[in-house]
Amino acid sequence: MSRAWTWRQAILKSKLPATTKHVLLVVSCHMNDVGEGCYPSTKSLAEKASLSERSVCTHLDEAEKLGWLKVQRHGFGGQKWARNEYEAVWPKGTESGAEVDEGTEPDDMKALNVLPKGTEPPSAYIDNIPNTSPTNQSKAAVVSNPDFDDFWQAYPNKVGKPVAIKAFLKAKPDMAALMDGLAKWKASPGWQKDRGRFIPHPTTFLNQRRWEDMPVEQSLPQSESEKRNQEFWANFDNQQKQIA
Repeated sequence: MSRAWTWRQAILKSKLPATTKHVLLVVSCHMNDVGEGCYPSTKSLAEKASLSERSVCTHLDEAEKLGWLKVQRHGFGGQKWARNEYEAVWPKGTESGAEVDEGTEPDDMKALNVLPKGTEPPSAYIDNIPNTSPTNQSKAAVVSNPDFDDFWQAYPNKVGKPVAIKAFLKAKPDMAALMDGLAKWKASPGWQKDRGRFIPHPTTFLNQRRWEDMPVEQSLPQSESEKRNQEFWANFDNQQKQIA
């Protein structure tokens, strides 16, 4: 029986507040079988738990104080990208697994589907439970990759996530450079016009290492004719507003 699954069951049987249980269960979806090595950002947890980031932080702090969670800082690509590492623990005086019914460990997905009639399991649980069987350990590692989560949240054209994850791991980008370059592209006229029509798929952006390039619109000076044209239309719009 995996330690992470035992921890989930102990949480469900505990007297913790309902929202604290909910936040811990979302955290557990990022853990491996031994209940450790979990690095989700609070922003990502908040999104998956359908709570505010402040609320998630409050319940994580409470869970840590009560002995249900071990939290320590872990660096990714430098101090700027350091984030919390979460590990499953039991309160002092509570034996690991003591509150869990005996028997074989059920399949996580099957267990989540055993719910009262007319209810649906939270999508955050189903979409993010890592399958840590020997044949799926690499998949589990991808699910809990915190740097990719930051990139995915910031990228404006969220298409083809599974392929984008593979491209991200292959590119091995420096996160500070990646996020800085992405911010420049997001601010470029080319990405902003026509409602983002010309924004490439994230896989293309990663495979071609676009974050290392300067957006064309930012590198070329604006001609005098273009400036005069912009001024003309700006004045025209103001005149139309005054008439209206």
